[in-house]
Amino acid sequence: MSTKQPIRLPKFELPKFSGELECFPEFWDVFSAAVHDNNSVPDTLKFLHLKNCLQGDVELVIRGLSMTEDSYNNAINLLHQRYHRPNFTRNALVNKLKDIKPATESAQSQRNTFSMISAIMIQLDKLEDNSESTVVMQLIRDKFPEYTRTKLAKRQHKHGTVFKTSQLLAALDTIIEQQEAVNYFK
Repeated sequence: MSTKQPIRLPKFELPKFSGELECFPEFWDVFSAAVHDNNSVPDTLKFLHLKNCLQGDVELVIRGLSMTEDSYNNAINLLHQRYHRPNFTRNALVNKLKDIKPATESAQSQRNTFSMISAIMIQLDKLEDNSESTVVMQLIRDKFPEYTRTKLAKRQHKHGTVFKTSQLLAALDTIIEQQEAVNYFK
């Protein structure tokens, strides 16, 4: 019978947070897993780690707090009050979606654009934004060249109903994959 040896993961640096609302959920998930949820670390040390992760104006949020156990929980509450704002985060993510430059005809450009869109849509889903709005769907379509949009329209017509966001992304992925295959076999 073999005994399992614990896996030693390489050390990593805690993430920095400088105040972008759309970055707070990811920052908090990582910080929480690495520090906040670790019961063997005293709150005073957690507070020190938290302070070291904050940059720019975010530091001002907790600057006046003394280095005590109680202050750690106060700091967490202040940060969540200020930066855990799902509505603002959704708006920031939709603006990021708007700011993505449209892809060119190349499969690689379309794949890169698709990857950026997918990452944003995953974040929106995590915020429980179903993003089935016509505006978001049109924003996504407009990021691709006419050839890809035409193939997408044909797929949707064949499907017989209006795509949901997940179906739209799946269809785009398939279309781009086909273009990549054509380029691969040239």
